[in-house]
Amino acid sequence: MAQARQGRMSEAARTIGPVLRFYRELAAKNHGDQWLPLELAAALYAEALAEPARSAALLREAGGLIDGLSPELRTVHDVRQWRERIRQAQAGAR
Repeated sequence: MAQARQGRMSEAARTIGPVLRFYRELAAKNHGDQWLPLELAAALYAEALAEPARSAALLREAGGLIDGLSPELRTVHDVRQWRERIRQAQAGAR
C-alpha cells in the first residue's frame, strides 16, 4: 500500500501480486478459517491501489468478502476499519 501511495505502481503491483495469489490459493482450499476472507480482502485492497484500471472490480470483490463475514466478525474493530477503507476507496474511484 505504501508503494502505491508513493506513486510506485509497477513496484507495488510486483509486491502485492504474489501475496494476492497466495491468499486466493488458500481461499480456494479454505475449510473454516473465518479470518482468511479478511486477509484476502486486504490484499485485494492493496492490489486496487496498485492497479487503478482494475480497482473498481477489486474493491467490489473485497467489499463482498467483508460483507460475507459472520455478524460477529463484522463488528470487530479491524474489520470495520477495513470496510471503511474499502468504502472510501470505492467512493474515490467514482
